Amino acid sequence: MLNKVIVKSIIILTVVAGAGVAFTPLVSEAATCSLSTAVTGTTSASCDIPIRARVGKAISITASPDPVSISVTPGGSVATASLSTVVTTNTTTGYTVGLYMVNESGNYPHAPALEPSAGSTTLPAGAPSSGNSAWGVKGGNGSYANTYVGLKKDTSTVFYTAASGSYDIHDTSTTTHTFTVGASASLSQPAGTYTGKLQAIATTAS
Repeated sequence: MLNKVIVKSIIILTVVAGAGVAFTPLVSEAATCSLSTAVTGTTSASCDIPIRARVGKAISITASPDPVSISVTPGGSVATASLSTVVTTNTTTGYTVGLYMVNESGNYPHAPALEPSAGSTTLPAGAPSSGNSAWGVKGGNGSYANTYVGLKKDTSTVFYTAASGSYDIHDTSTTTHTFTVGASASLSQPAGTYTGKLQAIATTAS
């Protein structure tokens, strides 16, 4: 079973928070009982009844800052901002951290492109570079650790994978994962503010 926690927030790029818990039903089994019989006086019988409390897997994720803001110079180098996610979980089975863009209630019809404050020209999702109009994310410990990638719409791109047993949980285990959000613009990119909605998702391994 996958236990997911998605946290939402609106931004120029933005954030998340939440927690989910799944529980497994207790397994029934017959109690071990004994019966004694007395010829005179009292008699009694006893049963040993096991008690089992099973705690389900839980995971939560928060992100900051909110919003993520980037100031881009047309024709200039890639402008960047930092995005941090904090994962808290009670299991050592492993988890992933992914990012994706959403189209919520038609507010961002061109997601994963960022929507312009005026006009119809968007800022496309992709790998930003000097003089090119694009925005993307890099970080984690996978294929995009050092390479910008454009996020997908409604489909998570996994940036970080925590292997089973690779981290300690105890009572207040939290792990911070940092990403770089980059954006660039060509000289012909219309001036203005470009916005979208980003979501982060933490998912436990089965």
